[in-house]
Amino acid sequence: MLPAEPLALEWLSYLPGGDAPGNLVAVATMKPTIQIWDLDLVNAMEPLFELKGVSKKRQRGADPNSFSGHTDAVLSLAWNPLVDHVLASGSADQSVILWDLDQAKAATTLKGFSDKVQTIKWRPEFADQLLCGSCDKTVRLFDCRYKKAKATAWNVEGEVERLLWSTADNQYFYVATEDGQLYTFDIRNPDAALSTIQAHGKSVTGLVASPHIPGLLVTTSEDKRIKVWDVQGSHIPDLVLERKLKMGEIQFAAMSPDSPFVISLGGEDSDSNFRILNLYHISEEVKKRFDARIPEEYRKKIPVTKDVLKAEKLQRRLPPPPTSAATLGNSAKTYPPNGQLGKRGKIKHAKRRGLLAGQVEVKPSQEPPTAAAPSVVARAPRLRPKNEHGKRQGWSGQDSRRTDGGAADERKPTAAGKKKEEHHAASGNGARTKRKFKKGKTATN
Repeated sequence: MLPAEPLALEWLSYLPGGDAPGNLVAVATMKPTIQIWDLDLVNAMEPLFELKGVSKKRQRGADPNSFSGHTDAVLSLAWNPLVDHVLASGSADQSVILWDLDQAKAATTLKGFSDKVQTIKWRPEFADQLLCGSCDKTVRLFDCRYKKAKATAWNVEGEVERLLWSTADNQYFYVATEDGQLYTFDIRNPDAALSTIQAHGKSVTGLVASPHIPGLLVTTSEDKRIKVWDVQGSHIPDLVLERKLKMGEIQFAAMSPDSPFVISLGGEDSDSNFRILNLYHISEEVKKRFDARIPEEYRKKIPVTKDVLKAEKLQRRLPPPPTSAATLGNSAKTYPPNGQLGKRGKIKHAKRRGLLAGQVEVKPSQEPPTAAAPSVVARAPRLRPKNEHGKRQGWSGQDSRRTDGGAADERKPTAAGKKKEEHHAASGNGARTKRKFKKGKTATN
């Protein structure tokens, strides 16, 4: 059970004190504590260990007010894959801490921010450079080789929401802000941005790139839209696709590490708050722009449907109705399931599946019905017998019918019918007299 609402997750392929790779996840919450859970343990009741602050009051020569650790909610996490025992965390207390996972304590604290730190990213192929984005409208690149890390800063016009390093060249990185702008920076030019575009009308909530397709960049926003960009060559985004999704404000986006075009999205709509899309099939523009860049080893991994989840639903649907008599007999063997349905249930579900032409019950052991065979058992007409005046008379007893397709059985007239017949015979020309029949007695008005 978590102590508070989770705000950030980070997977770790590292096990402290072990030689084999681990399968851990770091969870950041509204509390200043980071919990490390072992994903290989089923139904775990408590985390493997926690990263939390420690007071330094008892240390000789230390500041009595010093505290190593966060004092407010942890907003972002970043694991260093090159130095696997190091985990970085950004907090609302305006600081970034580098944690030593082997000793489960803070090793270095990075300061200099005037507002909360929302996003952090390690630079690819560089184990000691950390990029941090803050709500003070600045982006800082720290060199963590020094105890007092030096930083290069860039200014933007809004609060920083997302950061992303270029997958083609780690000299470039992208910054997304809460006012919908998308910046491109070159770390060799600390003065200004390489480009600035208005990507969305609201805050950008997702900024991801395909790890296998060069130049494929995707942004999502609270304006309920997803956009696909091409940044190959000049690193300046070129819009390829814009699509509005019916899932409310999009809050999260992540690319698949295995499939080059598959992306997962999280939204606020309670009816459709999670989707997995295949960008290769939702637009012809995406297919034409990036088809030539697909590596050969990944071409077979591209799903053939627009939506991966939709493909799974299609597999669970019933097969289409049979088109031939041979298919009719084989399909009846699989439905109803396990023979648990009665006669009515079999006919009902057989009609839905299209297994019956009329109301004929097809059994697995029988041959399929031919065209000349009757489709339904003949039913006798429910007609009362006529008297000598050509009128229908009533009968007593239950309604019985023949099963051989013949005429209806003879019916016995009731006592009331006999008296009515005698009255008609006595009246001469058939003229009727008003009569009341009650409990077998007659009365003339």
